[in-house]
Amino acid sequence: MPIYKTDVTLVNAITELDTTLSAGGDIASKVVVTNNDTEPHTFIVIMGIYNGAGLVGVSATDEFTVSNSTPVIKTTTGVNIPALSNYSAKIFIWKGLEDLVPMITPVPFN
Repeated sequence: MPIYKTDVTLVNAITELDTTLSAGGDIASKVVVTNNDTEPHTFIVIMGIYNGAGLVGVSATDEFTVSNSTPVIKTTTGVNIPALSNYSAKIFIWKGLEDLVPMITPVPFN
């Protein structure tokens, strides 16, 4: 069992669950991290927005520490999706900016 558990969703500007990347609005990621270890661990959440040209927007949380068995909820700031189509998002959870060690496989949204 991993030492942490995550739940990743996309939310719109009013923090309602958003299952699609609709053009012309803000989108953010909401992540719940639960640490199953006895030691605290530090994480950072980064959301990238992509289109056919590559990365077009990015948002991140500050680094945060999760103690054992206490879920922590973090939401990235919103990234505006211009009124164009063909966008996707990937949510990354890393050990921190210094190490850039991925803690999960990136979670894609289309």
